[in-house]
Amino acid sequence: MALWQYTFHLLPKQGVEILNPNLIFNQIDGDFDDEPYWKISTTNKGFFLPIAQILPKGNSWSKNIQIYGSDDSNCLEVFFEGDYVLSVSLRIDFTSNYESLLVEIIEFLLFNSLVILDENLIVLPLNVEGVKGVINNSAQVLKYKELVAANL
Repeated sequence: MALWQYTFHLLPKQGVEILNPNLIFNQIDGDFDDEPYWKISTTNKGFFLPIAQILPKGNSWSKNIQIYGSDDSNCLEVFFEGDYVLSVSLRIDFTSNYESLLVEIIEFLLFNSLVILDENLIVLPLNVEGVKGVINNSAQVLKYKELVAANL
């Protein structure tokens, strides 16, 4: 992840409702294991192919990762084993004009019953202003602004 990116976890609503209906998520040693949520939903990796209409399919460094977008900008990564999804993350490049992208991604999430978690593992409402607020108030944005100001 680059300094100019904010990362979200995407989860299937079905898996969340079964495994964690209280919506309190925990990290272990700084990592979040989203695999159980995806395994319970048995989502095929082809589920995310429509994302290519929003973010072009990119080249991956692994045969088990589908990348939509660009690693160093806006990017949705789908980790899979065989045909089934194990983990999905969305990285937003907050230096880009990302609002229209966010609108389309949120529509995809709503239409496909997906949940979005911020870096603090808080479930966010699926609306653009709420997600933008999380990004704009993040440590990454503050640090980026600080670095840009220092270089002026």
